[in-house]
Amino acid sequence: TVNAQFLGGPVAVSIASQRDGAIAVNARGTLSAASLQTALEQPLLRQLSGTTAWTSSMLFRRRGASILVESGLQGIVSTLPAPLAKAGADVLPLRFEHTVVTEEQSGRWSGPPMTDRSTLDLGKLVRIEVQRRREGGKMVVERGAVGLNEAPRLPERGIVLNGNASELDLDQWLPALAGSGAAPLPLTALNLQIGALDVYGKRINQVALRAGFQGSDWLAHVNARELAGDVRWRSQGKGRISAQLSHFT
Repeated sequence: TVNAQFLGGPVAVSIASQRDGAIAVNARGTLSAASLQTALEQPLLRQLSGTTAWTSSMLFRRRGASILVESGLQGIVSTLPAPLAKAGADVLPLRFEHTVVTEEQSGRWSGPPMTDRSTLDLGKLVRIEVQRRREGGKMVVERGAVGLNEAPRLPERGIVLNGNASELDLDQWLPALAGSGAAPLPLTALNLQIGALDVYGKRINQVALRAGFQGSDWLAHVNARELAGDVRWRSQGKGRISAQLSHFT
C-alpha cells in the first residue's frame, strides 16, 4: 500500500497483478468539495461544502480499462435546489463507472480508445448513462439517457431525459444552471411527469411533458391542470416560440 495525496486529501493505493495479465488498482481516501471545485472549475460545485470519504477500484487490461468510484457523500453539504439539496449528515450514494475499449496494437498494452461508456448514479434520484465512439481524432457522444427517479432507457441514438418528480422548482434551477458555465445538455427528446412545476412565479400542476425535434424545430406537447397543447420553438435566426393551446387558466 502506498500513501499519497490526491486533490489535497490523503489517499491509500494498492496495486496487484492478475493471472490474466491485468493490473488491479484499489484506492481509498477523502476529498473536499473545495478541492474538487478547484480541479474541475465547475461553478455549480460552489454550492457544495465539506469533506467526504471515497473508494475506487480500477482494472487495466490490454484492450481497455474500467474505473469505479463510490462515495456515500456523508459530510458534504449541498445548497443546490431540490432534489439535490442535502445536509452533511445525509447519505446520498454516488457511484461513477467508466469503461474504455481500446484499439488492439501489436507489442503495445493498448492503443487509442475506440468506445467508452460512463454511468453516474446519485442514489435513486438521478442516473446518467452516456456511450461514446471514436470519430476522426476525437470521442463523440453516440447515445445517452438521463433518468429522474427512474432507470434511464438508452435510445438508438441521441440523448433522452425520462422521469418523474413530485415537485420541481425551475425558478431556482434556471439561475443555478445559467451561472454554471456548463454547455447545455444536447437533448433530443424528453418525457417528464411532474406533480407541481414552479416556473416564472407560477405553479403548474399535474404536468405531463413530451418533447423532441421535428426537423430543426423543438416541438413539445404539454398536458397539465392549468394548460394543454403544443409548443414549438423555431431555432432559425433569433429563435421564436409559438403555442397552440386547447385550454389555459
